[in-house]
Amino acid sequence: MALKVPFRHTKSAGYRPETEVTRMRTKLHRLHLGLAATPFVLMLVCTPFVNRTTPTIAGFPFLLIWIVASVVLTSVCMAIVYRTDPANSGDEEDQV
Repeated sequence: MALKVPFRHTKSAGYRPETEVTRMRTKLHRLHLGLAATPFVLMLVCTPFVNRTTPTIAGFPFLLIWIVASVVLTSVCMAIVYRTDPANSGDEEDQV
């Protein structure tokens, strides 16, 4: 008969208790992925559905306005990702 020993999580076994910091990093990572995927979806997935010339805005075809708005939104999304990324803490002296 084998001796039953209760299983204990140890650091050597690769166990990391989920803390508030890791949960927050996971949520931030998901936010970054969502923000980075938004321009991709707007430019490549939605473009065939808005490829029309009949609705014009200020004399420009709707597709041109869609692409310009997507480029501007891409800059906004990447700025948000840059500002919320913990790797960009502002301490440039420590980074090599």
